[in-house]
Parts: sequence; C-alpha cells; structure tokens
Amino acid sequence: VLTVKTYMKTMLGNEFAAIDISDTGYGLKRSKPAGLPASSRRKGRGLGLFITREIVQSNGGHLEIISDDRSGTTVKLFFPVMSR
Repeated sequence: VLTVKTYMKTMLGNEFAAIDISDTGYGLKRSKPAGLPASSRRKGRGLGLFITREIVQSNGGHLEIISDDRSGTTVKLFFPVMSR
C-alpha cells in the first residue's frame, strides 16, 4: 500500500511544506558511509533517493527516511515556504 500525505510544518521557526510518501513493504537496508539506504535491487543504479535528496537540498529543504525491517518505509520531504 502506498500513501501520500501533504501538510505544513513549522521547524525552528521556519515554515515548511511537507510531503510524506509511505509504503508497507519490507523496509530499506541502510548503507553506512552515505547515510542513504543501499539498493538491494538487481536492476537500476540505486540513485533515486540520492537524486531526490540533491533536488530537495538545492531548494533549501531536507528529507528524512524512516524505515524498519519488514514494516515499510516513509520518506518525508520538507520544502521551505517562501514569503512574499
């Protein structure tokens, strides 16, 4: 099951638009050096989360990954809200 949730969140006095993307799969294995999960797939390059993190950070945001073995994964994307 895939779930997408959007909301606003204030952190350290700054307002962020947040997007949570969750699944009920097997979870992710963590890689030690980079801090991003290691790919266990035979196809692909395992660059999806790396590229996502770079895009989010280049826009002043950050991402969080919450994953437990066999209980699914949630990726939280936080984008700063720009005031006019």
